Amino acid sequence: MDWDHFENLFFRLLMNDSDRQHFDGFINEMFAILIKAFNLQNVSIWKEIGSNLFLCQYSSNDDVKGASKSFSFKDDEQFVVYKEKGRLFLQYSAESSPKMLLEFRGGRVLHKLSNQQLEKISKICFAMFFHGKKLYLQKTLKEKYYQLFLLTDELYSIMKEEEVLNKLYNTLRQMYPDLLCHFILPMDYSLGHEIPVKNLEQEIDQYEEAMTAFLKGDMVVRSSSNGLYIYVPIAGRQGVYGLIDVHIPLHIEQIDDVIDMIEKVAKAGGKALENAKLYEQSKQHVNDLQLINDTARKINKNLRISDTMKYMVKRMLRSFSADEAAFFIFDENKKWNMLSESTSFFHSDESKAYVDWVAQNILEQNSVFTGDISNSILGEAVYKSIMAVPMIDSEKIIGFAVVLRKEPYSFTFDMYKLMESLVSHSTLAFTNSMLREKLELLVITDPLTNLFNRKYFDEVVHQSFKEDQRGTLILIDVDNFKQINDTYGHQVGDKVLIQIAKTIRNNIREEDVGARWGGEELAIYLPKVGLKIGCEVANRIVSAVRKSTKPPVTVSCGVSCWDAAHKNDSPALLFKRADDALYQAKRNGKNQVSVLDQERA
Repeated sequence: MDWDHFENLFFRLLMNDSDRQHFDGFINEMFAILIKAFNLQNVSIWKEIGSNLFLCQYSSNDDVKGASKSFSFKDDEQFVVYKEKGRLFLQYSAESSPKMLLEFRGGRVLHKLSNQQLEKISKICFAMFFHGKKLYLQKTLKEKYYQLFLLTDELYSIMKEEEVLNKLYNTLRQMYPDLLCHFILPMDYSLGHEIPVKNLEQEIDQYEEAMTAFLKGDMVVRSSSNGLYIYVPIAGRQGVYGLIDVHIPLHIEQIDDVIDMIEKVAKAGGKALENAKLYEQSKQHVNDLQLINDTARKINKNLRISDTMKYMVKRMLRSFSADEAAFFIFDENKKWNMLSESTSFFHSDESKAYVDWVAQNILEQNSVFTGDISNSILGEAVYKSIMAVPMIDSEKIIGFAVVLRKEPYSFTFDMYKLMESLVSHSTLAFTNSMLREKLELLVITDPLTNLFNRKYFDEVVHQSFKEDQRGTLILIDVDNFKQINDTYGHQVGDKVLIQIAKTIRNNIREEDVGARWGGEELAIYLPKVGLKIGCEVANRIVSAVRKSTKPPVTVSCGVSCWDAAHKNDSPALLFKRADDALYQAKRNGKNQVSVLDQERA
């Protein structure tokens, strides 16, 4: 055999490898030289991965590559020759590396060579293999460091978290296309579908190694029968933001270098992610402060309660991309009452289970921040994400605000903190509006009966003449009221007036106005109502007073109406006709309704 020619072919192969991108190409050319030189059918290289278990790393036959097989060789020499029928094995064994086998199929020429000659071929081939691999690894490591440099330079110019993670993943895929990578992240990241992501909470619950890597910020390796699983922290100076889960198969060479490079890439990504996170947080904080400032300025512009709550519901829907939002107020018995400005879902029966659960948690724990409420008490809930914040006034919970979204884990903790600020400002505005409206109501309310006073009543009637087409006035006088005061005392007389006022409120609409006219005289104005309905209301009140008061009393009513068709009519004439009708009822025996406007019926 011409050894010089054989070695020269291999030498030229090494010299021509400078432009070759992959080690597989080098091995294939090496196999081609061997097949041609010895007229072989197939050449394969096997690597020991367990006790007498070998994995076929490289082969000129693609069907064999990646297969595993048991071989049992007892010799401990560095180079050993084994011959079988049609097959020849050259073994390489060294203390610092696992056993390797070079397998030849076919090639009768090889079988005729002596063991010393075969051992020489083995030495040349394995020397060629290891030297070629060393050159390739040096080249690829240099390339990977250059990729790391480019990655680091590019990452620090990216100010969006998702873009940092996308760049990090794509770089790892370019560096190590044979490795399987997953990102293990919290639910508040939305990456593209092409990037495999595992849920952080589920992963650390399932694997202790993942929990250790996340909590300690150190890389953890988990061994398995099909390779290594490494959990590499994506960490910055302020904390760990996620993990990279990498599966390294058994056939991967220079695993230590691979792990070291992945760790360096993860560190670069962690620092860049933290910078992007801090930038986005600072930007969000500025936006949140602007939002809080705008909201506070808006709701403190002497708005009515309804306007304040309507504005806040819209603001929460927009700020948190919520599907539903509502405000609730507790009464003295800690029962909740919904404000009418809440969104449509809370006006339905389906919302009761949500609101009851939230109200209980607000009273017990002061807050609700749940990613999936269906895991709590509601089964398969339509709205899974929920945030609720108490409305606190003078260290007392007076109510709460709540937002819902159908998708689970839709709200972030930053959103929750923003909602706390918004609700705190809205609570102050709400209580201020409530106090202002209470004061306004006190100004126009009779303190004894809680009906409106005469001044406000006159204003309503005059406004109705300007805006409406008709209206009806009922004047009410308590029969023999002086006798009640003389017999039972003035305190009982006051209680009688309070009872009659309650009867009036129970028998009129929300838009109708009941008032204390003066002394024992009361009045009702029914806007947009004709005389017939007005008489029905008056008769109903006369009957109800007679049956419900204690001590029993009766009332007399005078009813009058106006209509826009009568151009000369006025509030003064309306009051005059009602007053005349009242005196007629008194003269006719009291405890009855009298009307002088029969022609207007």
